[in-house]
Amino acid sequence: MSSQDAGQPISPMEALRLMRLIEPVLYADVFDCPVTLDELHAFNPLPLAPEELKTEIGRLVHFPRLVDNQDGLFFLRGRDALPATRLARDESSARAWKQARRVVRAVKYVPFLRGLLVTGSLAAWNARKGDDVDYLALVEPNRLWTVFLALGLLQRLFSRRYLCCNYYLSVAHLGLRRRTPYVAREALQTRPIYGADSCRRFYEANPWVAEFFPNAHGVAKTGPGRDSADERKRAARCLSGGLERMLGGAFGNAIEALLKRLLGRRLAVHYRNNGQTVPQDVMESAMAEVELRFHALGHEGRIRREFERHKVVPTFLGYHGYPATVCVSVNEEIVLGIPGKRVIQDGDVVSLDLGCTHKGFVADSALTV
Repeated sequence: MSSQDAGQPISPMEALRLMRLIEPVLYADVFDCPVTLDELHAFNPLPLAPEELKTEIGRLVHFPRLVDNQDGLFFLRGRDALPATRLARDESSARAWKQARRVVRAVKYVPFLRGLLVTGSLAAWNARKGDDVDYLALVEPNRLWTVFLALGLLQRLFSRRYLCCNYYLSVAHLGLRRRTPYVAREALQTRPIYGADSCRRFYEANPWVAEFFPNAHGVAKTGPGRDSADERKRAARCLSGGLERMLGGAFGNAIEALLKRLLGRRLAVHYRNNGQTVPQDVMESAMAEVELRFHALGHEGRIRREFERHKVVPTFLGYHGYPATVCVSVNEEIVLGIPGKRVIQDGDVVSLDLGCTHKGFVADSALTV
């Protein structure tokens, strides 16, 4: 019988281990999403065999009554509505996957596109009605801007909601440069939908993900779509192959250079619209055709979309020139810290302050972790 079963206080080390065990539950709760046993295992920071995890689960659901389990879904106590929410979002995600497959039928003809992975809420099967379908595109070396233009034109055809490609990566540089727990989770969570070979190489190029999620090996990386080498060959024999032959030589190099100059300005406009300047590393990577990222301060963009979805106004943004929607104060910063490039380290004290305005009423909430 464990100490908590006997009603006795548990040791600090045991408490720390159990809190780490529920990290996937805590993370998913931010997105109003309970987790399955498989997800609890795959995204767990503790190296556990599936059998060990099942043993720990019996203790988990009793650990100061923080976690509940319903129909195989785990969530924080008091969040009893989440299983129903997940069911609704499963249905919404299934509809979004059908649309994603339709998009791929056209996208597979884009020249120099070697792979496509679904990211974000749809990859997690947590998409709400109206959410964008986000993608990571794997492209032929030195043709990043050509693919960006082609997908941009297709986006106008399908709408941004169904084709939101916000990350482009050269197949010559598949190793992700930013190596944080957040990026590791996003990489592990992706689901290939086109270009099986290139997608497999992407996972092989990022073994460091296992440093954060040691149970990640062997996790099935599939999406509800059909993909094969023959599919790519058929496309190559048709429109895509012809365009690649035409744009593969000196003429294509000149077009790529021109697009880099013209579309590079679009990158600056995107970040400026989010109240930011392009980070130096983002611009350097884009100009070197290593990667192209279109999420200016990713959390900031997500927060603003939530404000828009609920039809409320961020109180802090623009107040006496304040550039963000949320105040992030770290350690010695007392209040009104401005989010930036600083990487939060273990042991840092972080205060988050968020305000919203609706019909003249202002609500404010703050949390220190």
